[in-house]
Amino acid sequence: MVRHSQRQDLGRLLLAALYIAIFVPVAAGQSCLNYGSLSSTSTCECPSGLSGPTCDQVACGNPLLSQSQRPILDDSLAGNSGAGGCGNQCTPGFTGPTCNTCTLPSACSSAALASASTSASTTSAGLVAPGGLGGGSGASDVTCSTSPWAWTESFTSCAVVNPTLQSVFPGTTALTYSKTVDPALALSTNPGGNGTIAAQLWYSSSKDNSSIIEQFYCKADSCVQSNSTSKVVDWSCQNLAPGAFFCGGGGALDLTETIDTLSGYLIISCDVTGGTCAFKQEVLQKLFGANGLALSSCISGECVKQSTIAALASVLHSSTSDGSTLSNGVIAGLVVLGAIVLALLILIGFGWNNQRKARTSTTSSTFDEKPLASSGVGLRWSEIGYSLPSRGLRIAKRKSGGEDGRVLLDGITGEVAPGHLLAILGPTGAGKSTFVDILAGRRKSGRSSGSVELILSKDEPGRIIKIGYVDQHDILPSTSTVRETLMFAASLKLPESWPRERVFDVLSQLGLLDCADTRIGGSERRGISGGERRRVSIGLELLSAPAILILDEPTSGLDSVSAKRVISVLKSLTTSESNKTTIITTIHQPNSQVYHLFDSVLVLTGGGRQLHLGPAADVNSTLAARGHHCPEGWNPADYLLELASDPPVDLLSPTTLRASKISSQAWQKSYASEDANSDEGKDNQQMLPALHKFPPSGKATTQASQKPATVILTQFQVLAGRQFHNLQRDWSLVVRSFFSHSVVLGRLFCEQIMHNLVAAIVGVFVGGMFFQVNSSIGGFQSRIGSLFFLGSLLAFASLSALTNFIHVKPLFLRERSNGLYSPVSFFLSEVVFDIVPLRIAPTLIASCIVYWMVGLSPSASHFFKFLLILLEFNVAATLFNLCLAASLSQASIAILISAVLNLFQMAFAGFFVNIASIPPVLRWLQWIAPLKYTLEALAVNEVSSGLMIVDTLQGVKINVSAELIMDVLFGFKSNAYYRNVLVLFGFVGGFALILVGTVVYRLREMR
Repeated sequence: MVRHSQRQDLGRLLLAALYIAIFVPVAAGQSCLNYGSLSSTSTCECPSGLSGPTCDQVACGNPLLSQSQRPILDDSLAGNSGAGGCGNQCTPGFTGPTCNTCTLPSACSSAALASASTSASTTSAGLVAPGGLGGGSGASDVTCSTSPWAWTESFTSCAVVNPTLQSVFPGTTALTYSKTVDPALALSTNPGGNGTIAAQLWYSSSKDNSSIIEQFYCKADSCVQSNSTSKVVDWSCQNLAPGAFFCGGGGALDLTETIDTLSGYLIISCDVTGGTCAFKQEVLQKLFGANGLALSSCISGECVKQSTIAALASVLHSSTSDGSTLSNGVIAGLVVLGAIVLALLILIGFGWNNQRKARTSTTSSTFDEKPLASSGVGLRWSEIGYSLPSRGLRIAKRKSGGEDGRVLLDGITGEVAPGHLLAILGPTGAGKSTFVDILAGRRKSGRSSGSVELILSKDEPGRIIKIGYVDQHDILPSTSTVRETLMFAASLKLPESWPRERVFDVLSQLGLLDCADTRIGGSERRGISGGERRRVSIGLELLSAPAILILDEPTSGLDSVSAKRVISVLKSLTTSESNKTTIITTIHQPNSQVYHLFDSVLVLTGGGRQLHLGPAADVNSTLAARGHHCPEGWNPADYLLELASDPPVDLLSPTTLRASKISSQAWQKSYASEDANSDEGKDNQQMLPALHKFPPSGKATTQASQKPATVILTQFQVLAGRQFHNLQRDWSLVVRSFFSHSVVLGRLFCEQIMHNLVAAIVGVFVGGMFFQVNSSIGGFQSRIGSLFFLGSLLAFASLSALTNFIHVKPLFLRERSNGLYSPVSFFLSEVVFDIVPLRIAPTLIASCIVYWMVGLSPSASHFFKFLLILLEFNVAATLFNLCLAASLSQASIAILISAVLNLFQMAFAGFFVNIASIPPVLRWLQWIAPLKYTLEALAVNEVSSGLMIVDTLQGVKINVSAELIMDVLFGFKSNAYYRNVLVLFGFVGGFALILVGTVVYRLREMR
C-alpha cells in the first residue's frame, strides 16, 4: 500500500495536474479576448454572448441582436444566479450564462422579429425587415432546435459537477460552447468559422454567488460532426488552442502559462436523450478517465430556419449510408484474422491434394517385385576408419590439419554376401557399435574414412535400397500396444498407396501375434517382455522391407532362450522367399546354438582392428592354420572373444593382419563364385557395385531410405492420432503418472487434468485474495497486483512444457533418424497438443475466475482483450521453454535458466519498481521482457474502461482517472495496448521460428 508521505505527494501532484486540464489561448499580442476579431475600425467583434471593448464581458438579452444592442451582465438584475450568468436578464425562452441557448420555438421567432425590427439591413441569414416577412422566408419560419446536432451554429450550456473540482473551487461551475457548422446560414451575430468550436468555463464562488468569473476559454477547428451511435452526437476537432483569464478563482495558484501550452484534439460527445456530455481532451482524460470532464444538465439549442433544417437534413440523409459501420481497428483485425484463416485453408487444401495424389498413386511396391527378392543386396566396405578428436589438442589439430586423437576403428575391410547373416564379435570397446553406425550412415561426431558399397544385380539399376537399423536401446511409446506401434510406423514408413496388411505379416513373421494387443509398457508399468520388445524394434524396421538390416546388440539383456529366438527370427529373414534380407548384427557373447546360426563372423579387437572375417563354420580350421587351436568342446564364439580380448602378438603383426585381410578377400571371392555357379544365383553372376563413398556421399543411400514416405498432412494426422489416443488411456496409468514422472505420452491426460485443476484452485486463491477490490488508490494497486500475480503464475506454469519436451525428445530423435516423419510435422503436433490442452484451457479457466472475483471491468470487450493478452503471453512463454528444451539436453539446466529469466521478467514488469526510476544502463532490458508488455497491456485495458479513482488525500476528495495513477505509480502508457499486442505477437512468432529452426537443424541424433 502507498505510505502516508507518498499519499501526500500524490495528492499534491493530483491537485497540480488538475489545472493543466483545459484549453486554448489566443495568439500573443492580440487585443481581443475570447477569439474576438478586430474590425476595420479597430474595435473587437465578439462572439455571440460576449461583449465589451475586449470581449471580456458577458452579454445578456436577445442573442440574435448585435453586440452593441445586447445588455451587459448586471449581477443585481441577473438575480444572483451564480454560474447561471445572465439569469433574469435573458430574453424569455433563452437560458445559459450568455443567454445563447434557446428552449422554445416561439422564443426564436420573437427574437428574430425583434432583431429584424431593429436593423435596416439584412442579417447573414437573409432575414429582412418586418414588411418582408412571409412566404416561409421570414421570422415565422424560424424555430428552435434543441438537439445536440448542430445545423448552423448551436449553443450548449452544461453544469460541471466534479468532486475534485468542487473541493478546490467551492461553488458552481458551468461550461458553455458553440459549434459552428455553416456560418452563412446562422442567425446569430458574428458566428464562428466553418467547423469550429469555442468554449468558456464559468465559475461562481460559494462565498459570492452574485458574480461569475470566466476561468478558461478555448477554441478548436477542423471539427467533424457525427453520430457514433443512434443516441450520441460526437463533435471531433483538432488544433486545440487554450487560454486563461486567471486560474484558481482568485487564489494564489496560477497555471496560465502551463495551460497556454496545451494542444491536440478535442471531442465533445453528447447523449441525445440524457442531457449529459463528455468533454474529452488528452489531459482531461488522464485526470478524469476515458470520458474526460463529465458535463451534466446540458441544454442545447439554436435558432434556425425550418427550411434550412429541411434542406440540410435532405443532404445529410442522402450522404449517410444505412446501417452501422465498423471501426478501422475492427476492420484491420478482421482482415488479419481472415488472412490467417485463408492461409490455413490454403495449406490444408494443398496438403489434402498432395495426400490424395499420393494415395491414388500407382507406384509399385517392392513387395510385389521378385527380382530384388531373389537376388538380394550385399554390402562391401573398404578401409573403414573412425577417430575422435583429443579434447586438449582439438583446436591445435584442426588448425594444423593433423590426425585426431583416439582411434576407434582402423582400416576394416570386408563384405557380406546377399542374403547372409554376418555377426560382429569383439570385446567391450572394440568399436562394434561404431562400425555398424557407420555402415548404417548414422551421424557421428568424429572423423570417418573409407567407403561403403552396395552390391546390386545389374538388372536392378537405379534402385532405391532401404537400409534398416535397430539400435541397441529400445525407445518405444510405453502406452501403445504392439499392434498400434507397428501400425503407427506402417502409416508413416510405407507410401500412401501401399497396403497396411504388411503389419499382420510382420507380426506373424516375428511371432508377435500373441502379444499384439498388449501394451509395451515402461519402467512404471510392466508390459511385454524384453525379447518381445526387441522383436517389436526389429518389426518397426521390417515394415518397409529393407534389403539390408543392421542391428546393434539385439540380444543385449536377454536370456539365452530369448536371444536364440531373436537370432532365429533374423536368420529366417535371410532365407525368406518374399524378401531376402541381408543381416549385419553385433553380438556380445552368443552361445553355441546361436553361433551356429551365423553365416559369417567378423571379429574386432581393441582399437578397432580387424582380427578375423570368414565363414562361421570354418573358424576353427582358419585359426588352426594360423597356429591357434580352439580347445575341443569350446564354443567357437567364446574362443574368438578370448583371442580378441588379449590377442597374441603374432595375430596383431602387420604381416598377419595383412594375411587375414587377403584370406578374407579370397573367401569373399569364393563365396561370390559359389553363388554365381548355383542355380538360384545365376541372375547374380555379374554383381555391379553401387559405390557410395563415406564421407560424405556414403550417407546418400541411407538418407534416401530414411526420407519420409508420406506427405506432411498424413504425418501430422498420424502423430496427432497417437497423441489423442494416449489422452484416453486408462485411469490407473493417469493416477500413476500423477505420482511418478512417466513418459509424456502417458502423462498428457493426467497433466491436462492437473493443469486445469491447479488453474482453478489458483484462480480461486487469487480471486479470493483480491476479492472485489475498491476504487481507492490502494485498491488500484491491488487491482494491478492481481494482474501481475496472474501473469507470473502463467510464466512459471509454462515450465511444464519444458519438461514434457525433454521427456519426449529421445523418442523423436529415434523416430526421426528412422525416417518416420519430418521435424515440421512433429513440431506442429507437439505444439498443438501442448498449447491447446495444457496452456489455453487452464489460462481460460484461471482468467475467468480471477477476472470476475477481483471485479475487473464488466465490459465484454475488455474481458476478451484481457484474455487475448494472457493467451499471447502464455503461448510466448511456452514456446520459449520449448526452445530451451530443444537446445539443452539436461532438464535441470533448462529449468534453472527459465526460472532465472522469469525472475528477470518480474523485476522489469513495472510492478515492483517504476520503469522510469530504473537506471538507463539497465532500463533497456524492459524491451525484452514479455511480462512487462503483458502487465502494461492488462493495466491499460483495465484503465481504459473508464476506471475512476475515488479517494481522499489530505482531506481533499479525489475523483480522477486511474490512468493518472497508473502513470505515476507504474509508468505505463495509456496508448500501449495495441502496441503490446503486436509486440507479444512478435515474441510468439520469433520464438516459433527459433523453435522450428532448432528442431529442424539442430535436434538430430548424434552418436
